[in-house]
Amino acid sequence: GAHSDGIFGVWMYHHDRNVWERKNDFPHAMNFSEGFSFNGNGFVTQGRQVWKYNLQNDSWDSVDAVGFAYRYQTFAFVVEGKPYIGGGDAVPPDAWGNPTRNVYRYD
Repeated sequence: GAHSDGIFGVWMYHHDRNVWERKNDFPHAMNFSEGFSFNGNGFVTQGRQVWKYNLQNDSWDSVDAVGFAYRYQTFAFVVEGKPYIGGGDAVPPDAWGNPTRNVYRYD
């Protein structure tokens, strides 16, 4: 995945062959991100941003943003085929450290 120091590399592990395969780079640097798999695609989120990875054409697309203000250190998971994103610290323009408890279902 991407990191704030400019590492954008993405790799896919093939457990049946015990090998790693290089994929197209992530579009930009980000840290404090999280990811999940949903409907055969990979997703990476950070704050409001959501990026979808399409394995079939090895590409990244920006998709609909999550419905909350920017935040960092969130969590993401999938239960019964529905992805959820939540928690983290809300980031007002001039301060850090405002923990949140809300969780959103991402459709």
